[in-house]
Amino acid sequence: RHSMLLMKYSAAKKQYDWDRELFEEAAGRFQARMNELIGQLRKEDGQILKEKLTVKHEPVKHQPKIEHSPRTKKIYRKIASKIHPDKAGPAFEDTFRKVVADYASDDLFSLMVTADKLDIDCGDEIDEVDCENLFHKINHLEEESKKLSSSYVIIWNNSGDDNIILDYIREVMT
Repeated sequence: RHSMLLMKYSAAKKQYDWDRELFEEAAGRFQARMNELIGQLRKEDGQILKEKLTVKHEPVKHQPKIEHSPRTKKIYRKIASKIHPDKAGPAFEDTFRKVVADYASDDLFSLMVTADKLDIDCGDEIDEVDCENLFHKINHLEEESKKLSSSYVIIWNNSGDDNIILDYIREVMT
């Protein structure tokens, strides 16, 4: 049962990562095209719009150190002992980098997915609390993917219709 849940989580996470990457790539093009459209306005109107519509980037804040759960540590160590580049050579370097990132973010379920793919026994089955948490994470990832997919940026990216940018401008200005 837990393998099916982990596969669903893995699929939802991959979809979200794909949607987020697509959004981030398209956002730059969206901003550039919006600036071109604004540049076609009178100088004063264009400057006002640019100031209101420019995406403000927040400085990266230092993340507090994460306390890893004992299960996360245990699974990470089992995986690392099998695929660490010093032991397994370069064949698993990309997988190992992903495992290190999952461990750094305390992503128990991604580590469990990787362990399952590598036929590593995690020792513990997923209990009811884990199942509930996993369902919430799956739902959250699916909701976030829907938000990204239905954003002005992605709709414009898929259609190339500048009226979508104008609709975005109207919404922001009201």
